Amino acid sequence: MKPSGFLRSTLLAALCVLMFLASPAMAEEVRVEAARARIRTGPGNYYKVTHTAYRGAKLTIIEEQGSWYKVETKSGKTGFVSKRSIAPQKTASHKTYSYSQGARGVGRASSGQIMAATRGVSDMGMFARQYAADHDIDPQLLADLSLKPFTDRDFRKFTSSLRSRDIGSLGFSRHEMEDIDYEVGTAIAMRILAAKGSSRDQRLRKYVSLVGTALADKTPMYDEEFVFIVLDDRVPQSFSVPGGYVFITSGAVARMKNEAELAGVLAHEMVHVIERHGIAELEKQGTRIESEKAVDELDTELGKLGMDTGDREVAADLRNIADQLFEHIIGGRKRAAEDQADRLGTNLIYARGYKPTGLADFLIKAGDSGSVERDMSGTYRDTIERAAMIREHIRSKGFSTKRGVDMEKRFWQNTIH
Repeated sequence: MKPSGFLRSTLLAALCVLMFLASPAMAEEVRVEAARARIRTGPGNYYKVTHTAYRGAKLTIIEEQGSWYKVETKSGKTGFVSKRSIAPQKTASHKTYSYSQGARGVGRASSGQIMAATRGVSDMGMFARQYAADHDIDPQLLADLSLKPFTDRDFRKFTSSLRSRDIGSLGFSRHEMEDIDYEVGTAIAMRILAAKGSSRDQRLRKYVSLVGTALADKTPMYDEEFVFIVLDDRVPQSFSVPGGYVFITSGAVARMKNEAELAGVLAHEMVHVIERHGIAELEKQGTRIESEKAVDELDTELGKLGMDTGDREVAADLRNIADQLFEHIIGGRKRAAEDQADRLGTNLIYARGYKPTGLADFLIKAGDSGSVERDMSGTYRDTIERAAMIREHIRSKGFSTKRGVDMEKRFWQNTIH
């Protein structure tokens, strides 16, 4: 028996009420608190970035999806941003970066000045582009490699064979990259790329990027744009620089036997980025960071210096910082930073579902001649000692060496030896 017209109208009205009550009652205006919020086409770090909102920008929350919000910008564009990008940040938003100027003494550049001098129409700001020109580097090379070489569908298929596990805190102490990380890091990344050149193996590039992005998804900086680049170099090495750039040589990959080992090396380098070891090392070399005024001062800096023109003195300061960081990174990091990267990197790969011995296995096989990073200071552990320390860390954490995958077959299908 069909419902009467009155009953149909009543049911329709009730359904409308239920739909209204069930719809997300968000429509809340919030402010971007991180240095920048990347707005993506979907709720995940593997989705395409369509545009970027900087600290202080206003967004309207439309709905919530896990660790992400669907938002609308003032211009009416919609997309997804991480919850952490609009949460109060633990790190100071305004700082003064000091560095050695040799005979000229100590120079300083505030984070407000850095933002004013570097912000451009894209994430690669004016300073990084000028730095590239000064070193006769084509910035487009890095820009092209910064684009993800896979689709969100590729990523979901890739990670379907990985079973993440909850191990509690991964041990990271930092949760935000800062303005200086992006610009100085981009400059250093271009120098490394120009010096060594990238591999032309697109299949390998895609594979390494998938492994790295799967790891990044489990870090406190799950929404950052980590960029994974394979260098065309037979020497087994890896590097990472501020801003999320991770480099590994084709020679390092050639010495590996499975995906867990690759994940271990990439995770180690990502810890350096997240914990800001490059900046920290520079600070210890006669530099310091001081607290500054409230974040609202940034607007004054932008108006005074001009967002589009920048400032010559600040650019010169940033060049000095970039040059010094480049030497630190290429020359090898300090023991404390390496130890932390080994431990937290091991935590990360185990949480992602890999065998926890991935990095240790690679180090044992590589030996001193196959060290993934060079030590020019003589204060940094050899690979055998590092591997033993990692295995002791695994035992102390109670990680099972029998659990987790190594994905050996997939590794050999995607690499060339």
